[in-house]
Amino acid sequence: MFFKCKTVKQVWRFLNLEEERVILAEELSMEVIWYILSIRTEKKMLILITIWMCVCGWEGGSIAQLRLYVGELMQRMTMKGGPN
Repeated sequence: MFFKCKTVKQVWRFLNLEEERVILAEELSMEVIWYILSIRTEKKMLILITIWMCVCGWEGGSIAQLRLYVGELMQRMTMKGGPN
């Protein structure tokens, strides 16, 4: 459910991680872990940080709070030159 959330999708697309998000959305919990571990280090770290930041935004409990958090995250990344 997390990887299929419309707001979370925006973040993954912004970070050019849409392909990985689609794969992760179809996997089971343990398969998600193994898939992430199999990715090259640089992209693996970006994926882990993205999951962590989205989950932190999600903890507020409402989709409105997650949208605000995601908007702020994307704005900060744009000011810093965006994802590489």
